[in-house]
Amino acid sequence: MPILIAVGEHKVGPNRPQMTHADVLNSNSRIKELIERLKPVHEKNPFVFIDGFLLYTHKECMDTYNVQIFLHAPFETLNRRRNERTAYVTTQGSWVDPPHYFEKVVWPEYLRNNKEMLAHVQDPDEKTIRHWSI
Repeated sequence: MPILIAVGEHKVGPNRPQMTHADVLNSNSRIKELIERLKPVHEKNPFVFIDGFLLYTHKECMDTYNVQIFLHAPFETLNRRRNERTAYVTTQGSWVDPPHYFEKVVWPEYLRNNKEMLAHVQDPDEKTIRHWSI
């Protein structure tokens, strides 16, 4: 079970296809490849941080990590940080969030995909959990 850290404090349709078991295995395979490629770096710097809110969704991926740390931050903090970003560069080009993308897509998916993790977080703002029915 990851170490849980709370940092202070929506229903929508799917914004993309759900990950299949094959997708998870492929992602896990890519993580293992990355670990192999990073072994020379790891000898000098024994810490590698992998960031993303879907990291604890699938057991196959979790079994790859030596230590898991789940940092939970409030909606307001994450929304502000997301809005400060200008664009993302992806393999398909660049991406700019459409209006209200964070509150209508990203946040609900974060809550849905981390429901089990969030159940263990001692969040002082319990209204978040009650309001979004997680």
